[in-house]
Amino acid sequence: MEDYKLNLIAGVLVLGTAGAAQAAFSDWESQVALGASAGYTNSNITSPIVDNIGSFDDSTSGGVTYEFVINASKINQTSALMGARYTGVGTEGAIKLEQWPDQGVIGLSDWNAPVNDLNSTAPSIFDEEAHIVVVSNGTSSDIYVNGVWADNVVMSLAFSGDVGLGIVYRNGAGDNDGLDGTILGVAIYDSALSATEISDHYAALIPEPTSIAMIALGGFAMLKRRN
Repeated sequence: MEDYKLNLIAGVLVLGTAGAAQAAFSDWESQVALGASAGYTNSNITSPIVDNIGSFDDSTSGGVTYEFVINASKINQTSALMGARYTGVGTEGAIKLEQWPDQGVIGLSDWNAPVNDLNSTAPSIFDEEAHIVVVSNGTSSDIYVNGVWADNVVMSLAFSGDVGLGIVYRNGAGDNDGLDGTILGVAIYDSALSATEISDHYAALIPEPTSIAMIALGGFAMLKRRN
């Protein structure tokens, strides 16, 4: 009987925590809708896709911002949050959760640049939810991880048209660098988000402590009632 009670409470806590996380993600979506308008959004991408994201220009409005909420695992030498090649539109490059090969850091790629692949000092994050933002200003890109500035990489990306999300789309030449996991949410802005806006977006993803406390209290109250 005690095992049944504990299993029941564990189920309540799991479901409640999942509900709190979903509520926090809805808060993030609300933050995305405030301030600078996102030109492209998508969510719950559980396997790589190719989509037309529209047109973006890193030489105007301070640049272009790429925002991701992800939970992914490491299975390959490299994995892309987004990328495109051989499309004839926008940057032929990628934003990598792990830069090739097995660098263990977030990286940027531009296959038309003198140096194709550049590493940041921000470690790759696997097997947990992460908020990753890249702000490209026409010259370089600032990388933020979980609401905090992490590094600046001297490479700027301006993707447009058909782009892979969770993969590098190669326009019939064989897509590669697939992401093993879920892009919970992605938002692309034809402007540069400020450090404060990025911090606010990340903060929205954190469940309210009171919500978690109430879930725990509910579980213990259920145990008390059944004793």
